Amino acid sequence: RGRAQISLHKAGVLSDVDRQFIDTQRLLGDQAMIRVLVQLALPVNQNLRGHEPGLRAAWDRLKQERVALERDFAVPLPARDRDQPRRWWVATNILAEHLERLLTEASAVPGADPEFGRLSAVRLLLFQFRDYVGREAERLGSMQAERRPLLRSQVAELYEWRGRELWWQGEATGMMVGDAAFSQALDGIRDSFFSRLRPLNDYLLAYGGRSAAASLPVEGYSAVAVSAIASIAPAFERVGQLTAILAEQREHSARSDFRGNALVLCAILCLLMVLLVLVWWRLILPMRQVL
Repeated sequence: RGRAQISLHKAGVLSDVDRQFIDTQRLLGDQAMIRVLVQLALPVNQNLRGHEPGLRAAWDRLKQERVALERDFAVPLPARDRDQPRRWWVATNILAEHLERLLTEASAVPGADPEFGRLSAVRLLLFQFRDYVGREAERLGSMQAERRPLLRSQVAELYEWRGRELWWQGEATGMMVGDAAFSQALDGIRDSFFSRLRPLNDYLLAYGGRSAAASLPVEGYSAVAVSAIASIAPAFERVGQLTAILAEQREHSARSDFRGNALVLCAILCLLMVLLVLVWWRLILPMRQVL
């Protein structure tokens, strides 16, 4: 969504590099949305089906806005719809909010399992953090493309979106996960985002419309921003893998408990049958013979 927003503010038609990137991300996004909707249709997720109408409507709205985007991508900047960046901003954020609500409800802790609760909390925090990082990069990239400073209200919004608390919470909770691959993924976020993109964002916020900041090509900023946002994906995916592994372990444990209980029940039934035979053989049969 960020590259499309930035491209709306750039002079000239859409470049081949931007076209390839946007097409690739659209394909991946559509495939992911299809997987989400398929999962919502499964019987095991019956309690989440209430999210399906709103999620589908938000996705349809996003696809409609893509048509308008393509129209503006093909014409010079002065001929574009001035309201299109706002509509694209609204459409993308509505879809993100629907996904966040779905993820929040899907992350509800079943059976008050503390370990599952930690993984669910980290997954939700990473999703929210990535959304905040994307919004910040989207706004600053648009500023670079337009070559004009942000309004004071926009700067205040950016500082609200910086996601510091989300990262601190996610980092603290993630340390309790105790997984080497996840810790390595967090190191990747620190290197790509906090060591590269965040200092650049701080510089742009401080010197927004001045000539020093304006000398930075928007393509250069986009490259750093895309790399930083992509660095969050491995941590998010690893949490999903750990959640699936934990669910499989819990299921295996439940099966083992069920088999163990079944064996105990069978043993008790067999013992009762033996006792009944003994009672019949040693007590009831002799009494019948006496009678």
